Amino acid sequence: LKAKTPEYKATKRKALENVCRYIKNPVEKLILYAPTFRRRSKTRWFPFEDVNYRQINAFLEENKAVIALRNHPNEKMDRQLFEKCPRFLPADQSVFENSNALLEVADAIITDYSSIYLEGLLLDIPVVFVPYDLNSYERGLALPYDEVTPGPVALDQQRFLSSLKKAINRKDGFEKERMRVRDLFFAKTDGGATSRVIDYLELILPTATQQVG
Repeated sequence: LKAKTPEYKATKRKALENVCRYIKNPVEKLILYAPTFRRRSKTRWFPFEDVNYRQINAFLEENKAVIALRNHPNEKMDRQLFEKCPRFLPADQSVFENSNALLEVADAIITDYSSIYLEGLLLDIPVVFVPYDLNSYERGLALPYDEVTPGPVALDQQRFLSSLKKAINRKDGFEKERMRVRDLFFAKTDGGATSRVIDYLELILPTATQQVG
């Protein structure tokens, strides 16, 4: 996979330094937290009854990691979160217009139902799922949740942090599941989508021009 090549790792290191340039202490790992949109209720970040932000910050310090918080464009970010943990990084559209800039440097993804993790599968990025309102989620799900979520489900902080540690160190044990789900959603994973679109347009445009003429 591209994510394992030396060239990719070198590029990722430089990009990570740019993304985390305002973090004082060293950063070697970036975790992207990107929940989906809820129209009827406000998204709960770190939705654990035993949530402890000091403990989360200590975990991030120990692992030289940051968590980039990317709220849905239709939902306002709770700015108080950044006061609770110095190693939380704002990553909404006003900071990173395109999520690809974050996926390129992410070592793990945290989400509930957002499809952003599917894009991450193209880079074999481990995922930790926090579906705290699975039984009441208002928008429903297109497919059975358990069949398309190649990663651990964490509904308390202890499991959340232990799952994150395994994920950022690529020891989560979900490698084959990520490949299975990736292949379920993507027919091709060679990075040649743009070339195929161009080839298709070159094929049909002459015919379309003749019909108009």
